[in-house]
Amino acid sequence: MYEYDLEDMRAQFGVSMGVYTDSCHSLIHALSLTDPEENELLVQHSNAAWANELFQSALKGRLGPNYEAYLKLNKMLNERIEKLCKWLGITRDVS
Repeated sequence: MYEYDLEDMRAQFGVSMGVYTDSCHSLIHALSLTDPEENELLVQHSNAAWANELFQSALKGRLGPNYEAYLKLNKMLNERIEKLCKWLGITRDVS
């Protein structure tokens, strides 16, 4: 029974991560960043890259009034990913 529940949760999480990752790629691609910059943000999940003032300014310009909501959602999702990884005893690698 738990096996099916866990598999269902894994599938739902996978779909959510796919939608989130695709939206991040679309959003970041529209900012005309270099390939290494996109890689640092999307593959390496660099906190320093996400906190970069120029990037944040470009992101704020792109998202407009949705900027703060995006930051909150992003923070919540990252916390959930970290919690799930800790709970499952795995490392975070969604690439």
